[in-house]
Order: sequence, then C-alpha cells, then structure tokens
Amino acid sequence: MPGHWKARFTAAEVKLIISQALNYCVDKEKMLLTGYFISYNNVCLVLKMEKRHLKRMLHTFYASVREVIIQTEGFYLEPEVINDEMYVQPKIDEQFSGLFTQYRFVDKYLIKLVTGQKVNLLYHDPVLERLKKKIHHYTYCSAINYAGGSGPVKVIIFKTEDV
Repeated sequence: MPGHWKARFTAAEVKLIISQALNYCVDKEKMLLTGYFISYNNVCLVLKMEKRHLKRMLHTFYASVREVIIQTEGFYLEPEVINDEMYVQPKIDEQFSGLFTQYRFVDKYLIKLVTGQKVNLLYHDPVLERLKKKIHHYTYCSAINYAGGSGPVKVIIFKTEDV
C-alpha cells in the first residue's frame, strides 16, 4: 500500500510512478515480475524468485520508486557544507521514509487472475465476479499482458504449469 507520499500526486501519477519503477526493476535489476495490479491505494506484485531474494528485490523496488518520485517532483539539489567542503545532496523530506506498507499477498483468486489463469467455481461468487470484471478492464494490471496486449509494466509471461 503506498504511503503518505501519494497525496502529492494524482491517482494517474501514482500509478505511472510505480509503473516506471517496476519497469526499471524488470529491465535493469532482473526482477522476475509475473503479475501486478496497481491502484492508487494498493500495489500487488507476483514475483517469481526464491524467498531469500525477496527482501533485496523489494528494497531495490522502493529505491527505484523513491528515485522516480524525486525526478517527478523535480527536487532541487541543495548544497551542504561538511568539513569545509561543498557537497550536493538531494533535499528529501521524511514522507519518503515509509513508501509502502507491506502485506503478504494471499488472495489466491487475485494471484491467478493477474497471472492469466482462469478461476472457475462450482458456485456463483459475486465478489469474485466483480474482481474478474475489474481486473479485465483495468489498465494497470498484468491481465492485459496475459491476454496478448501490452500493459504499462513489462512482465515475464509464464505458462500455467510453471506456477
């Protein structure tokens, strides 16, 4: 869940910032992103990696988001004098310290839908039906990529048997 920093931006800008950071991580940091759903209030990521690498990859993602925010807001560099030498350091306020609140992503239906899998139940679940509609008509979701389109974030497409 994005932190207080999101209040500085419109909903569209927040999604774009997160998308740019994810694309950097996929391209430059070799993040194996297999699914995502980005809204103003939530960022759900499905990553294919060993658990021991997860913390490092999330830190890389957070650093990338921080960089995009700084570039987007046009933070100016304010000189700081340390030991009679001039250093230039970015002026960043404390709102960036808590970029996201982490929650374990456990909604198995959402995971399946954002990774291009079908969810068929023997009974009608109105909550699942609303989720399906939202996912399949939402721009910032990897379901677009699995349907053959091109979404705003690059994903590593995998087959159902790879799950």
